[in-house]
Amino acid sequence: MDLYLKDTADMEIYKPGSDLASEAKLFLYQNKLLKIFSKNTDIFNKRYIIEQLLKNKKYINISGLVLPEEKVFLKSYFSGYSMPFYSNCENISDILFTPKYSMAFKLFILKEVLKIILQVEQIPKLKDNFFLGDIYGNNFIWDKDACVVRAVDMDGIYINGSKAQVAFHLGLNSPFVSMQKYPKDQSNGRIIFNHNTSIACFGIMLINTFAGTFIPYWENSHFWAYLNYLATCGIPNEVLEHLASIYLEKEPNDFYPELLDQINPNKDYHLTRIL
Repeated sequence: MDLYLKDTADMEIYKPGSDLASEAKLFLYQNKLLKIFSKNTDIFNKRYIIEQLLKNKKYINISGLVLPEEKVFLKSYFSGYSMPFYSNCENISDILFTPKYSMAFKLFILKEVLKIILQVEQIPKLKDNFFLGDIYGNNFIWDKDACVVRAVDMDGIYINGSKAQVAFHLGLNSPFVSMQKYPKDQSNGRIIFNHNTSIACFGIMLINTFAGTFIPYWENSHFWAYLNYLATCGIPNEVLEHLASIYLEKEPNDFYPELLDQINPNKDYHLTRIL
């Protein structure tokens, strides 16, 4: 079923001033969250993605995904979609960069994020045609009631031939643009989401967490200097190899969630120690 509305004038805006403001606005409506796209959004691609998710929902048996429930039409025009609303939650970026949370808890959160990323890629019906794409902290939440990590903003994914979209850690100014293993969409120059981009984005999340600060794009010299520092801190070689593969043409090995259990959560890996 689709949801038809006249307008959003009487709806409460959810988290005004968020980083979604240029692309969309979130509204609370009858215990649901509505994401209404702005006029400068590629609305046809967004509609295709939402329709594909709804069409394939029966195959996507992943509890950590906040999937769309219905398309939303304003004045008969497709404008967005509805999704379940989780009121008692926290943004994963806030957890990863807030000192009050222990490194052990942050590594647990990242392990759950990686599980979701890999589960998405292993759905038989959508094999090689379904990737989360824009993987960074703001697109995940910690559901405090259920004590689970959930992936949100599902309109930013890749599914069944949808157009390449903007990904925060894969932007046009990043070092990834010149690398062959991150293929580009010739129509808009953006990087096409695949397994390599998933591992790269997750690796940047992990290394930012170690550093204790948010760096969207690591310059080559800083990246390698910091990786060398992490080696002196005792980060396991297998983890370092995965992080190194982000900035190398080599294909990454399987980055399995249990690998994060090898990291000592009691050491100080902060970037300020070397830069």
